[in-house]
Amino acid sequence: MKKTGIAYTVALTDEDGVATENYSIKASVPIAAYKINFGSSSNAELSSSGGSTVISFRVNDKDGGVIATRKSR
Repeated sequence: MKKTGIAYTVALTDEDGVATENYSIKASVPIAAYKINFGSSSNAELSSSGGSTVISFRVNDKDGGVIATRKSR
């Protein structure tokens, strides 16, 4: 959608008839401020009856670096 846009047709009806116009508008794709990097999972898979797992991940800035305003614990 970013490259081709979104095509749409507008049809206006009044007492005299129908006027139709075709348009295309570009889609806006925002750039994410953060990137989530997967670390590990305590289980490779869960059974169909459920279960639990621990997933570790890290949130970085959009370039993969440490977030400047992040507080250390």
